[in-house]
Amino acid sequence: MLSANPAARSALIYITVGALMDVWGGIWLWYIRSIPPGTRDPSWNYVCTGVLLTGVVLMAIGFLVGRIGRGARHADAPPAAPADLQRSAGAEAASANNQAAMQASANGTPMYVVPAGTVPVAGTPVGSVAPSSPTKRNA
Repeated sequence: MLSANPAARSALIYITVGALMDVWGGIWLWYIRSIPPGTRDPSWNYVCTGVLLTGVVLMAIGFLVGRIGRGARHADAPPAAPADLQRSAGAEAASANNQAAMQASANGTPMYVVPAGTVPVAGTPVGSVAPSSPTKRNA
């Protein structure tokens, strides 16, 4: 019985059919070449070459079906929940922040690290604290 995995089953079919086409195409080509040139139709060489190349292509597809299936699995997956996306984005940002800080300290370069849960304010100089709310000035 063939595998329950559809990708493995189709890969096995492609490889088997391609290999059989190559074997019989090779036998046919050997037979055509053994016939004297004056008694054979040269157009059969094209058909025989087509059978051989089709077998090679089918075998290549069979060998690549697994890789193609793994790549397509991501497209078939349902989209992640928004909470999961936000959680993974926060984890990635924290990881990147920690890696950058470790790299900077390893190089001896000081680096400003934004604490988790805060948002830097545009235009605020590095090392200063941005005001929590805008203040009104009396003129």
